[in-house]
Amino acid sequence: DKVKTNELKSELTRNELSFQNVADHLDVSLMTIQNKINGRTEFKPSEIVKLRDLLKLSEERVFEIFLNHGEE
Repeated sequence: DKVKTNELKSELTRNELSFQNVADHLDVSLMTIQNKINGRTEFKPSEIVKLRDLLKLSEERVFEIFLNHGEE
C-alpha cells in the first residue's frame, strides 16, 4: 500500500512547494521526505494531517492520495 506519488507531486506543484518545503513543514530530513513521497516508506497519520493542511486538501483528496490503494 503506497502513496500515489504522481498525485502528491502534482499537489506540491500546484502549491509551488518543493520537497524541502515539505520536509521543513513535517520537521524531517529531505531524504526522509523523498522516501515517503516516492513510496519507499509510509507517511504517519500525523504527517498526512499536516500535509492536508499544508496543501489545503479536501478529505476526499487525502483519501485518493494516501488511503485509496485500489486501481491507480
